[in-house]
Amino acid sequence: DKQRLQALEQRLAAAERRLADEAQSAETVVAAPSPPLASAKVLRIETSAIGVEAVEDADTRGEMDSGTRLAAVLLAAGARQVFRVGRFCIEGAAEPVPVVVGVSLQNDGAAPWPETACVVHHSGDNLGLALLM
Repeated sequence: DKQRLQALEQRLAAAERRLADEAQSAETVVAAPSPPLASAKVLRIETSAIGVEAVEDADTRGEMDSGTRLAAVLLAAGARQVFRVGRFCIEGAAEPVPVVVGVSLQNDGAAPWPETACVVHHSGDNLGLALLM
């Protein structure tokens, strides 16, 4: 019984050392400074022109709730804000319908935006504007 007790005490001491090492490693990871991030926040959005054939669904404009599938995916990927510019319904138009929406962005990150920063369309019909530089 004495040998068995000594063996268990040695195993316990070894496990405590491993736990202490892992805790120290975890503290090191948490304490490491984050790299500076370029980030953007939507400040304001305005619809300045809309054709008579178009109707805006104004309830869809704005910051998206983290409970939506799209917002959850983007937030998990590191997005700090998920914002829907708007949704417009266009019925029975044979010709293009003008819709002009202005979005004001602010750099809310710790780093300046690179010269190659751009806005990229994510989902739905991009109506010819997949990328804005």
